[in-house]
Parts: sequence; structure tokens; C-alpha cells
Amino acid sequence: MRRYFSVRGGAGDLTKPDVNTRPQDNLYLAVNSEWLSKAKIPADRTSTGINLILDMRIEDKLMKDFEDFANGKKPLPDVANFEKAINYYKLAADFDKRNKDQAEPIKKDLSRLTSLENFEEFNQEAAQLISSGYELPFDIYVSEDMKDTDHNALYATGPQLFLPDTTAYQVPDAKKLLSVLEKQTVKLLTMAGISEEQARTWAKSGIEFDKKLSKILKSTEEWADEVAMYNPASLSDFEAKFDQFDINSFLKQLLPEMPERVIVAEPRYFKHINDFLSESEFDEFKSWMIIKFTLIVKSN
Repeated sequence: MRRYFSVRGGAGDLTKPDVNTRPQDNLYLAVNSEWLSKAKIPADRTSTGINLILDMRIEDKLMKDFEDFANGKKPLPDVANFEKAINYYKLAADFDKRNKDQAEPIKKDLSRLTSLENFEEFNQEAAQLISSGYELPFDIYVSEDMKDTDHNALYATGPQLFLPDTTAYQVPDAKKLLSVLEKQTVKLLTMAGISEEQARTWAKSGIEFDKKLSKILKSTEEWADEVAMYNPASLSDFEAKFDQFDINSFLKQLLPEMPERVIVAEPRYFKHINDFLSESEFDEFKSWMIIKFTLIVKSN
């Protein structure tokens, strides 16, 4: 689930730090200008801020604690299933075994995508795929209703792109970044036993699909407008947006009961959903899903 927040308050341009700002004129700039003028975004990050700094510190501490637990330097706490978490950490940290196994452990999962032959088969398998953690050309999730937090609601959004934001596809380096991704994808797929010719086809096709997505999906700036996320539609109206994909069957397989409505967080994308989720686009979005899978494998 993606959430972005905008900051408003007082006079002045929030994008331009001014250490002389008075609190009564703009509290945000008065409090934050000194930090804003000095802060630097880490080379491996797309943003920075106190939340990111705290997150990085906590992650470093957790990894150190897990290492100490795994090595016996610290006694395991009396927490249910904690030993299973440590065993999982040991498995992930065993690079000798990982190097020996190479791509063998992921071949079965990868084959669930590579073996899809047509759009009809995807229609039948989509619910199981998303339940198993595969990324589809759209996403749904259940969360508290933004305007009625005593109840949950079903939200629908577009997918995540390969690059961090839609604007990243408009900068001069975009071509270079996507070229690196294409080469990386080919390498990972060939390591998993896919022929180089087929790997190149999937890599090229999937990236082209992602570039199309970038022209329709919301930018980070658009996501900052929380109010624009809230677009409730009746279930029947939401289902009517899909021409070929059997959204009704998909939802029935996933949900214990069908909702009366769906909150469409990206209305522009779902207005164009059939440009991306259709029989004619099957080869491209299948390729895109395969690349998404290889990115998840690499990050793990």
C-alpha cells in the first residue's frame, strides 16, 4: 500500500528553505529550514528525512541483534516462534548454500509465470498468483476506510513501476537505467535456465510495457494529494471497467464476501485498464510480471 503526505502551512514556498522565516509566518519553514538546507539524499535512496534515518538505524540494530542471536552471543528471548525467525535469518545469511543452489530454488515459482500460455489461462490463475505474492498489472488491498475508520474497505490501485517514479522516465538517464535493468534481467533469467534469446525477448517486452504504464500511472506528486485517492465506486461500476479480465471471479476467489463498493485510488489508470489488461497485451504484461519476479528475487 502506498501513502504519501503533503505539508502545508503559512506563507512562503515550502521548496525553498529560509532560516530567517518567522514561526508566525510559516511554522514549517521556521522549524525545518536549517535541516533542509543541509540535508543530503543518500546515493542509494530516493529521499531522506527523519523517518528514513530512524528506519535505517532500527534496521542496523535489528540486523546486529539477529546476528548475535544466530551466533549465540545473545540468548533467545522467550517469544513464540522466535527461533523460527532466527533459523530463517541463518538460511538467508548462508551464502555458501545460496551460491551452491544458484537459481534452483526459484525455478518452480518462476515457471508459474513462464508457463502461462494465453490470456484465458492468466484469467484463471490471477487470483492464485496475487495470493502467492506475484505482482499483477493492478493491485488491490483491504484497509481502513479513509472516511469511516471503524470499517475496512477494498482499495484498487495501479502497479508499481520499475523506476521509482513516473517522472524518472522523463529524465536523460532513464534510457541508461532501463538498459541496465534489461541486461540484469537477461542475466538472471539465463541463470535460471531460460535461453538467452527468450530472456532478451521478455526483458525488452516487459520494459516497453512498463514505459507505457509510466504515462498513465500517478506520479509521487499526485499521490501526495490524499483526498484524490478517495474515489468510491459501486462494485458493479468497478467491474464494468474491465472488458476481458474476469474481475468478478478474481474478487470472489480472494475475498470472504463481496464488498458493496471499491475505492479506486487511481481512477485515471482504471479508465485505461483495458489498454494494459487484455488479450492483445498478454505477451507484454506477462513479460513485465516476469521482470517483476526477477527483481524480487534479486532484492532477496
